[in-house]
Amino acid sequence: METLFLRPGNPIWGCYHVENNRVFIASEPSAENEDLLDLAATQTILSSGQVFAVPHEQMPGEGDLCGILRYPVPLP
Repeated sequence: METLFLRPGNPIWGCYHVENNRVFIASEPSAENEDLLDLAATQTILSSGQVFAVPHEQMPGEGDLCGILRYPVPLP
C-alpha cells in the first residue's frame, strides 16, 4: 500500500491469516483477534507507505478505510 486513509476510533476486530491470505471479521475484541485497521496501518508504515487519519465526512467513499496501491493489481 502506498497510502492508507482510515477513520480513527472505529476499530474493526478480526484476524488475518498469512498462510492462506484470509481476513476474518469478529463482532468484538477477544484474545484471538485484533484491530484490523491498526494492522493495516502498521503494515503500510513498515513498507514505507503513508497513513492518514481522516474524519468520516472527509473520507473518500463510504467505508472505514481507503487506499492507494503502489502497484497495479492484475484482474483474475
